[in-house]
Amino acid sequence: MELKEAQRFMKAARVRAGYSQEQIAEKLGVARNTVVYYEQKPWSLPLECFVILSELYGEDFTNVFMAEKLYHKYN
Repeated sequence: MELKEAQRFMKAARVRAGYSQEQIAEKLGVARNTVVYYEQKPWSLPLECFVILSELYGEDFTNVFMAEKLYHKYN
């Protein structure tokens, strides 16, 4: 998954689930600008945030991003 595609995916998943960046920031216990950063650089998300967002968004995207991260790490 290319970076731009991953960025669109993260934002689209949040919007589909009906959350604002402020609401997600509150749920993750981070500042809103951190959520902006995570949407711009999805691979920078800590694993525990992936799990929380996966549950909040109703999406199973942890495997997609982790597989991509591992691929780039070892290839």
